Amino acid sequence: MNLGAVGSTPHPRRAEEKMGAPAGGCVVLRALMDEGGLVARRRCELSAAEVDALGVELDRRVAGLCVQTQPQVVAKLLKLLADQNAGVGDFAAVIRSDPALVGRLLRVVNSPVFAQRGGVTTIERACVLLGLQRLRAIAISFYMSRSAGDARAELSRRIWGESIFRACLAAQLAPKCSAGAGAEAFIVSLLADVGVPLMPVLVGDAYSELLADDPSPTRLFQRENTCLEFTHVDVAAALGRSWRLPDLLAKPISRHHTTVSGRGAEVEHALHRVAFAVGSVHLRRGEVDLLDVSPDATRVLLIEQDALDALVRKTRAEYDAVLSVFADVADGVADLERLHEAVQAQLANAVEDIVVQEALSEARDRPLVLTIQDRCVEVAAHAGTDQAVAYVHDERGNRIVTYVFDPRRESADSVLNALGLDVAPGEAPPELAFYMSRLAA
Repeated sequence: MNLGAVGSTPHPRRAEEKMGAPAGGCVVLRALMDEGGLVARRRCELSAAEVDALGVELDRRVAGLCVQTQPQVVAKLLKLLADQNAGVGDFAAVIRSDPALVGRLLRVVNSPVFAQRGGVTTIERACVLLGLQRLRAIAISFYMSRSAGDARAELSRRIWGESIFRACLAAQLAPKCSAGAGAEAFIVSLLADVGVPLMPVLVGDAYSELLADDPSPTRLFQRENTCLEFTHVDVAAALGRSWRLPDLLAKPISRHHTTVSGRGAEVEHALHRVAFAVGSVHLRRGEVDLLDVSPDATRVLLIEQDALDALVRKTRAEYDAVLSVFADVADGVADLERLHEAVQAQLANAVEDIVVQEALSEARDRPLVLTIQDRCVEVAAHAGTDQAVAYVHDERGNRIVTYVFDPRRESADSVLNALGLDVAPGEAPPELAFYMSRLAA
């Protein structure tokens, strides 16, 4: 598997339509070819075995980039992170050994957010003011960013600046899902896009075309999945393995752009939900169309609609303080006041998506039954195989048409057409597309 040359397809027009490429075509699809001139497999086409092989190769490639290994202090901090009995004093004892981090933390607690008269001059006092959640999140993330951030690269500084904002937002949201998960949510959201600045190195200059029209995080991931042999999420997962991140952090990072199921351990599932919602927020949009938001859109995070404004404002204040810790690798997000309403609306809509996805996911073990063009259509997993099966029923409930298919290879439109239903491109019900994606997973 050649990772230095990925992402073409025999049908570039079809791929451009799938990924929403800008007018003029996707040059990436034509430019990224392997040394023999053969077209490489796209990420969305890889089998489970090929994904495993991809991970092994990415581990090798990431190690070859000379991304710094974590210092011993990080191993100690990660160990404390997993220790439910560890307190502020334990973290302070480790942090005190690094003057650089001590100075950054003192800068944070002396910011207007904490409003301390006379200033704070000791790490012990700083740790008390920050609290255990902020302390462990900022301390661990400080070393992670220095290991993977490139202070000389514009893309790297921009991505890290945006990731810090998302991390602060995630830390505010996480306690609404699971008590005590704020530090983990901060780290997960900070590292979720750590692979983006490395993509031009791994893929080549053509990667810049995927960024050309300022896509949202979700759209960028879809383009990578459709055009390239691996995505920035795959790179982030490889970095997590090289850093030996615990599964509690590594799994939500690797899944932050995938649909959220209604199952899983409480904290890990909560981190996945928060990372998915925060990871969809677009912080660079020039013109923002504020979508209508239902009043209960945020119930999945146990926060009322009218509380979002206060939450985003608190995030902004926190961001201004925390950004100083990462000043050597990150540029701040511009014009936060303009983005305030946009972030609030996008977050609410992302969470509304989670509500729908979780409801459908909980029912994935049961057949999906829909009425399409006055026909009853049933779709279900094909027992004992990795295939799926679709049926058309007559008025009496008898199955009159059967179609067995691979949900990883077929689209909702193609399945309905195979059943004899004349469906135009894009007209298949979204419930069917999502159900098929769950079967494919």
